[in-house]
Amino acid sequence: VQSAPEWLADPHLEARGYFTLLETPDAGRYQSDGLPMLIDGARGYEDWTGAPTLGAHNAETLRLAGYTDGEIADLAVRGIIVDRPPQ
Repeated sequence: VQSAPEWLADPHLEARGYFTLLETPDAGRYQSDGLPMLIDGARGYEDWTGAPTLGAHNAETLRLAGYTDGEIADLAVRGIIVDRPPQ
């Protein structure tokens, strides 16, 4: 059994292009697990993105649910929706 640092440094997996680099505003660039198989000779990492930040899709999701921009702004002012952890 490998620890996470050992797994991420595994030369066998590295040589086969198993890992990918992702980036987020919060974490910066980081190495991530990848796909264990190839699809048409590739892993498809060019379409991968880092995880979204907290609340990144609040407005988009609420608009799809029928909320107006004014209602969304009111929810944010009242602290019902947030884009950062509480202090």
